[in-house]
Amino acid sequence: MFAGKDAVLEHEQEHWEAFPEAVWPTDDVHVLTADDGSGLVAVTWTWSGINTGPISGLPATGKKAELSGMSLGKIRDGLFTEVTFCYDSYSLLEQLGLVPKSAGFGFKALLTAEFALGKAKDTLHV
Repeated sequence: MFAGKDAVLEHEQEHWEAFPEAVWPTDDVHVLTADDGSGLVAVTWTWSGINTGPISGLPATGKKAELSGMSLGKIRDGLFTEVTFCYDSYSLLEQLGLVPKSAGFGFKALLTAEFALGKAKDTLHV
């Protein structure tokens, strides 16, 4: 979850630097609004790109990756106040060849959390 535009921009900037020619088409959009102008937006998407820059402290691999996911946003007064990106970061790391495909669930959960915190490099020792 990212609260505030600076947090969202930092997250997005890191991903665009790691995958500068990525494509991120929207599959579907759902908007729910309340009478007070607040609301929620859910966007499903399929993203793909070639990793040419570091991401979360991990080195560029030159490999292509594709992910499906969802972005959830809270709205107040017509502006986003919070955004959550939901996707399988472990699958991304597998496609980039940075983790083994046969690791157990505990390792996947740990590494997914470390990736979100930008600390995956410490866990993988790369």
